[in-house]
Amino acid sequence: MSKWYRQTENTDGSVTMAVVAPFGETEIEVRFPCHICETMVNSSDSIEVIEPFYGADTNADSERASDTDICSCDKCNKDFEIDVVNSFGGMYIQVGGVKDGNIEYKIIKEDREPGGGD
Repeated sequence: MSKWYRQTENTDGSVTMAVVAPFGETEIEVRFPCHICETMVNSSDSIEVIEPFYGADTNADSERASDTDICSCDKCNKDFEIDVVNSFGGMYIQVGGVKDGNIEYKIIKEDREPGGGD
């Protein structure tokens, strides 16, 4: 069973990025508390973390976003959009209406070799 990691929100409001997919081919699950009813919400499916854009000159230019995942709270039916962004500096997750420090992720599949090798 994989371990859940909590995304770290810094005192200045920024997020400490996690280096989890330097070469892509990584899949994660995401969970967080619903800000309406406080029920734990899980991503609908695993989310692919794509590799950064290695042709970029800066960390900001290297950012690439995975497809947005939409999931719903089982208790109150609130819909949430989950966005996962990966860059040279690492991955961060954004969920509308949820504090960054309340978001957790679990690595489901990880490939640390260039080109998707095992």
